[in-house]
Amino acid sequence: VDLDFETLAILKRGTNSKISINTLIKKKIFFENFNHPKSLIIFENTIKSYKPDVIYILNFKVMHKYIDIAKNTKKDIRVVLDVKTPCLFDDDDKQKLLKNNNNIIEKIDTILTLSKKSCETWFSKKDINSKIVVYPLTVKKTALTDKDNKIKIKKKEKKYTRLIYIGNLSIKRELKNIIEN
Repeated sequence: VDLDFETLAILKRGTNSKISINTLIKKKIFFENFNHPKSLIIFENTIKSYKPDVIYILNFKVMHKYIDIAKNTKKDIRVVLDVKTPCLFDDDDKQKLLKNNNNIIEKIDTILTLSKKSCETWFSKKDINSKIVVYPLTVKKTALTDKDNKIKIKKKEKKYTRLIYIGNLSIKRELKNIIEN
């Protein structure tokens, strides 16, 4: 695939990197612990040096830190959050997580998800609905167009060329479709 899009992936150490999508990823950064202060500093420095147009991030416990750093470091970066699963943390952890996530809602441009109900477990504010785009379990290229003006990754006035992807590289993620579209 000859794409005019450069992708950097931030992955948990031990992620299987022997997959077909490897040819689309120009650079990989591996973290032992996404919540470690050193990982956050490396991420901030990566935003400064790589200057991505888009950050595509999967839901996880400290995603709010990465979204906050991305938007504070590069104001015009587009943040796409992909909520794959509902939040399953216990009550004490969940209240803190909801507070943290509610504080970064305005920094998220689009929330992709299989289910609005899953999104509601990660955010307690109801004003996220305007950011949510529900997609089917099997994503077809035609589903990722801007025809309804819901997916705000593509902009006519600017061509995006750099993406930071935070998530795993499983073939099931169909990262190739995300990058191409």
